[in-house]
Amino acid sequence: MNSDAAGPILVLPVAQALLVAGCLLALATVVVLVRRNRLELRYSLLWLLAVVAGLVVALWPELARTVSGLVGIRYTFNTVFLAVMGFQLAVTFMLTLAASRSRRDRARLAYELARLRLELEQRGIRLDSSPAPPPDERRD
Repeated sequence: MNSDAAGPILVLPVAQALLVAGCLLALATVVVLVRRNRLELRYSLLWLLAVVAGLVVALWPELARTVSGLVGIRYTFNTVFLAVMGFQLAVTFMLTLAASRSRRDRARLAYELARLRLELEQRGIRLDSSPAPPPDERRD
């Protein structure tokens, strides 16, 4: 891809076909993971947005140059690089939110477990001190 602002953007047909095929494969992967409940819908939306954006740029590379001109970036490659960095930051932010929520939930569950144990002991019911093993999760 020629990213010079002065010249046209040239994408070789083979490279364009590979980009489109890669985007379609990524799209299919996200859809299959959502259908099998391996990826939550709320997390898949960002991936779907990125795949669709990649597909649009792969099919119409001149669009990337137009966007570069609109935002005042001289080289088209820098615009694509900036978009990828933005995507990575968005994914990192989503994962941070999920980790924070998980930590909060674990703390709440530990508090609830301690409260229930205390209540049972006050009623004279003695519990085994070792926690039960987690149930086996079904693997797809």
